[in-house]
This record gives sequence, structure tokens and C-alpha cells, in this order.
Amino acid sequence: MTIFQKIIEFDRQFFVLLNGLHSPWLDQPMFYISSDWFWIPLYAYILFLFIKKMKKAALLPLLAVVLAISMSDQLSGALKKNIQRVRPSHDIELAQTTHIVNDYRGGMYGFVSSHAANTFCLLVLLYSFLKLSYWSFLGLFIWASTVSFSRIYLGVHFPLDILCGAVLGAAIAGAVLVAVKELEKRGLFRAHLL
Repeated sequence: MTIFQKIIEFDRQFFVLLNGLHSPWLDQPMFYISSDWFWIPLYAYILFLFIKKMKKAALLPLLAVVLAISMSDQLSGALKKNIQRVRPSHDIELAQTTHIVNDYRGGMYGFVSSHAANTFCLLVLLYSFLKLSYWSFLGLFIWASTVSFSRIYLGVHFPLDILCGAVLGAAIAGAVLVAVKELEKRGLFRAHLL
């Protein structure tokens, strides 16, 4: 067995363990946590924070956030189509024993997780643009981790899908922040990054 096969096998076993931690009282909360529309009040609050802290200067940082999240979402979607790793909910060996909620199974392929990529991308950007306190950062880290974990709980992602998605999202945020800093140096952008 190659090292790659061992990693995949461990990932599958770890998924079975984590997905097996389900409980009837958690099913619906996890389903909602995984839904984008559920977080609209949080996104509205984030928009409020940008405007409150930066006033008119918030427009360009907000555009950078939208650009980064769009890139994260599109790239994670492209990876799914090209790598074609079947989700646990569609895996022939796992589908019968995987805990599924509300018959939600997602698309056929799951590597990498767009939820993980997008939430961790947003986390890095918010930390840099809004200069979050330790507790605010910790709260958002728990939020991004919980959203990501909900995808395993619902049976639609392996842990490696989540980990690689989080790394991808953070890397895209980092690349956008480097570009923003370069624009700041040239006097074309005022974000006052850390």
C-alpha cells in the first residue's frame, strides 16, 4: 500500500468515526449550520462592521472580500470537477452506513469543500481588514470550523476535503491580501492591513 493509499484509507476511517458522532437532536441544527442562507444575519453584521470601521473606505476592502470568496468558490468547484473524488454520500462502500440528514447528499464529487474554502477565506480576510481582537478571531474560527464540520456530519465530505478546502481558502485570502498590500504601496488602495 502506497503512502497516498494509506492517507486515503485513514481519511475514510476518520470520516466514519466523525460521521458516527451524530445524534437526533443535532441533525437539524447541523443541517441549518451548513446552509448559506442561515448565516445572512452574520454577513449583514460583517458588512455593518466594515462600514462602521472604515466608512467610505470600506468599498475597496469589501470588493476584495467579494473577489476572494468568488475565487475560492470557483476554484474549489473546478477542483471537484477535475479531481472527481466521490463524496461519502455517493461512495458505494460507505453510502449505506453514512449518516445523511433530510436526504441531502450533495453533488457527486466533494474534493475540496467549498464551504471550508469560503469560510476560512473569509476568516483570514476579516482578521486582516477588521483587525479583530483575539476573542473575535476565536469566535469566527469556531464558526468556520463548525460550518466545515457540519459537512462531515451531514455525510457529504471527507475530513481531507475539509482540511484541503480550508488551506485553499486561506491561501486565496493570503494572495488577495498580498495584492491589496501592493496596491496600498502604490497609493491605489487604503485598507490599513496588519
